[in-house]
Amino acid sequence: MNNLLNLIGDNCMIFENPKRLSGPFGWIGHIPFSFFITQLLKPKILVELGVHTGNSYNAFCQAIDYLKIDTKCYGVDHWKGDVQAEFYDESIFSDLKQYQEEHYKSFSLLLRMDFDDATEYFDNGVIDILHIDGFHTYEAVKHDFFNWLPKMSDHSVVLFHDTQLMKSGFGVHKFWEEISSDYPSFEFYHSFGLGILKTGEKADDLLFSLEKQNKDFIRNFFRKLGNGLLGNVAISEAVKILVPETQGLHPYYNDLKNKFDEERNLLEFIDQLSILREKNR
Repeated sequence: MNNLLNLIGDNCMIFENPKRLSGPFGWIGHIPFSFFITQLLKPKILVELGVHTGNSYNAFCQAIDYLKIDTKCYGVDHWKGDVQAEFYDESIFSDLKQYQEEHYKSFSLLLRMDFDDATEYFDNGVIDILHIDGFHTYEAVKHDFFNWLPKMSDHSVVLFHDTQLMKSGFGVHKFWEEISSDYPSFEFYHSFGLGILKTGEKADDLLFSLEKQNKDFIRNFFRKLGNGLLGNVAISEAVKILVPETQGLHPYYNDLKNKFDEERNLLEFIDQLSILREKNR
């Protein structure tokens, strides 16, 4: 446990704010952990299956850029949507591509294709982190895992989002129950759940060897960090909807927003926002 606490203490990036966020916001609560595990594993190759607007993928790229790690990132998606994530127009891909090219072009590549086709781009045994967040039926997730498993390196882990989502048609939780007993594993319960599976024999054991009370500590620690980001987003979105008059008061509003970002004092920000709203009635 001491080694893990020391690593957390050395990883100042877990307290950083993500540079770009777009709805849907279901993965935001795991962004501090994505910063953490990137530093812990220092992957040579990272692949994400199911990128959508890019909240998780951009977070991994931000961490790699911040930490100056020699990593190649690949985001795989057809960017059309599906019946679970809903279908969307071309702007989702074009906006993400523009942002990626402006910030992470030197080490990141978006592969616009089906997951099965993308396996042809990778040799066996080379991927250190695989994030599976595509179509969430039991059959789809099981297929994606076993189809990509030969590509995983001996230092690898696989991440599964939505392990706690019990909604009809979503079967990640079912597959996670099965597969997590076959490999060393760790799970976060917040933000619809995130499962971490150790698939490489030489992958770092820090998370997987913790005793129960220490696992609970880590879960609560990253849940609170993630909830801080969610609170930030919630206020920003609420301001857009409930206080449109602030659009004409950028200096005062931005001062308040920056204060909130720095101090993470949600109640104080809400109080000041209420005062601002009263002034503009």
